[in-house]
Amino acid sequence: MRCFPLIAFLTAQISLLNAQLLPQLTLTNVTLPFPLLAGDQAWRLWVMRDLYAYPLYVVPLQNGRSLIGWTDSNLNGHVSLLNTKDDYIMWTRNFNGLHVRGVAAITNVTDGAFAVFLWNATESSVSLSYWNADNTRKWRTPINIVNPWVSKPTKFKIGDSRAAYGGDGFFAVYYHVRSYDGHEGDALYYFDSQTGAQRPNTGWGWGCSHSMNSLLDFHPTSKKSMALCVSDCYADTAILVFNGRYKIQRVNGNCAGGAGAELGGMAANFNTWGVVFTSQTDQTIVSTPPSQMEVGYMVLNGTTGQPMTQLKWLTTPNPGFWKTDAAIARWGPPSTSTRESPLLVGWASDPEGSKVTTNWYGLSNNMTYSVALINPTTGDFIQQPIDLPKSVFWGRRDDPFHTKADGSVMWVYGDRNTNILRIAKYQFSSGSATAVNRMAPALPI
Repeated sequence: MRCFPLIAFLTAQISLLNAQLLPQLTLTNVTLPFPLLAGDQAWRLWVMRDLYAYPLYVVPLQNGRSLIGWTDSNLNGHVSLLNTKDDYIMWTRNFNGLHVRGVAAITNVTDGAFAVFLWNATESSVSLSYWNADNTRKWRTPINIVNPWVSKPTKFKIGDSRAAYGGDGFFAVYYHVRSYDGHEGDALYYFDSQTGAQRPNTGWGWGCSHSMNSLLDFHPTSKKSMALCVSDCYADTAILVFNGRYKIQRVNGNCAGGAGAELGGMAANFNTWGVVFTSQTDQTIVSTPPSQMEVGYMVLNGTTGQPMTQLKWLTTPNPGFWKTDAAIARWGPPSTSTRESPLLVGWASDPEGSKVTTNWYGLSNNMTYSVALINPTTGDFIQQPIDLPKSVFWGRRDDPFHTKADGSVMWVYGDRNTNILRIAKYQFSSGSATAVNRMAPALPI
């Protein structure tokens, strides 16, 4: 049994706003200039599975607009700017011959300037570049792999890639790397936001191994980065914080691509992170596939990443159905010391998930996607789960949910090899949500 630090819970009294269920989901479509690239096959939940569509990267801006990073079926990358109503593409920047593997923006810059993490699949090289709103490039930094025995990524059939902006003047990228002798790990690097200079002696050149999937973000209060991974081998078969600083959950792993967990997303509370993930329910750790996968929630320290609560299961077992593709985002205004906003969470119920001997399957027509509202401190439901229409889904292992400047939660998705991008949104208004009594875990000493 895992041990957690003793936590003292402090209760701060707040006023409750008028309670109301989530409003009706709004759906809009925009037409992309080119069809979306189909998803690759990748190691996830013990076998190779189809990601259905290539990763999409969403960055809401403080003026209500949103940047969307995507790659088309001709293997060219793009970054598009959505208007505030999410129904019109204002412009698209093109990166011919390069895949978009992450997008980030400086917090207070709202004119559409952005940093983009690009992968040259032909040369197996990666770079980070910053583009001004007038489509001029400010800087470009080819990423220097600091380990001489580690190559640049040749493919993404294992692991992920993420980019994010930190509040004190730097960008970060966290992505899959491969050793020359065939092992799979990850690298985390930081770059000056004004010059693009790669910061020495920060991050790492070889982390979780094998790094099955990963998340990267920055906390607005602590101004600290947070990197999470799932490893099937080193430093443990587990969901790991900062390359093994802490373990969120130990899982089965076989050091050969099989792991009993998959990260979903993380959302910043006032001084903590809320994290959702798919994980096995059986904690008898072995090197064979688990029998059941469900979605769990845990609270982490916003500065260090130390787990602060026990795991809270959000789903209940249904034999044969695995719960996958977990997602999370704040629904409402930023949390304060006296007020927390609820978290919108989601997941998919997959009737084919437990088929661990079957490779190369796509999106099942029988999958059901569900959403709910939870208390960010306890994980308890504020609104019980509701199933979405069959036509509504989100990307597989795509960190899909994102909070817009007005507190609404959006995600984007599309059918592979079509040029229709769909935008789903749960609108927030100040009189329509429930502020939750804040029982904030005291920070561990």
